[in-house]
Amino acid sequence: MEKVLVIKINVLPESKEELLERSRKAWKLNPKRLDNVERVIVLYNQVVQEEYALGDSLLYFLDGELKGRVELQLIDYPHEKTLKGKSIKYQTSNPATIKTYKDLKALIVE
Repeated sequence: MEKVLVIKINVLPESKEELLERSRKAWKLNPKRLDNVERVIVLYNQVVQEEYALGDSLLYFLDGELKGRVELQLIDYPHEKTLKGKSIKYQTSNPATIKTYKDLKALIVE
């Protein structure tokens, strides 16, 4: 069962580079939960802006202002981007959550 990390952002950056930078920064996640995550989607106003894959490493902050947060290494998703541009009715207040691909497909608004 494919796991997807869903990142919700509230400001849409102006470039792909800025979107990547915003998407990888300091999420409140348990790093162990990222095991077996195959793709990362970025939602803005319930529309998938981009799909990424997780890289080989991440940065977990043990102290300071970002304590308990994870900075992700995001890379281009190597397979077909089947969710990019889709509207997904995903109503959670959590900005970073994990769902199955099957569950997300069921939430697509046609």
